[in-house]
Amino acid sequence: ANCYRRIAAKYHAEKIAALRVVQAEKGDYLVAAHLYDVASGEMTASEKMECAQCSFEKLKAVCKALSRRIAGIK
Repeated sequence: ANCYRRIAAKYHAEKIAALRVVQAEKGDYLVAAHLYDVASGEMTASEKMECAQCSFEKLKAVCKALSRRIAGIK
């Protein structure tokens, strides 16, 4: 969280989104998206999603969907 805060401060951002993709097994991924409020240092939103037998295109779609969910975009 401190690293995210420093990055956001450098760009004068109020919030920063972090997306993490971890390969669990060959073809299976865990994707986590977090939204941090820079001023408070608090995580304001967090979502996780598993992607089984995930192609690159499917993984991109999962990342986009999680990003939209933490941003509150429908």
